[in-house]
Amino acid sequence: MASGSYPNWDPLNEITDAQNAEDLFQQPDSTEESKEVEITVPNLLGNTSKLNKCKTKLRKNFNINTIEKKANNVITVTGYGFTPEQILQTVQRYDSEATVN
Repeated sequence: MASGSYPNWDPLNEITDAQNAEDLFQQPDSTEESKEVEITVPNLLGNTSKLNKCKTKLRKNFNINTIEKKANNVITVTGYGFTPEQILQTVQRYDSEATVN
């Protein structure tokens, strides 16, 4: 390999990035309980594109185990490290009429 092929490569950054990635995937404290939040989303379940974007955003921002569609325009979000209000605020970006049950 020619010298200088990766001028911006810094091995210390790789270590930091690896440690940061490891930190992101830490398991919850044994004292933290998994919680379930039911949210009514009257305008979201009929729009697959918006629903998928909402699910992606939730998974990106919170420690989500499952997101399930229920009957009557309800989704159930299960995971840890969030409050129902935080989940609702995120969902309301995609469905302004969403409410926590």
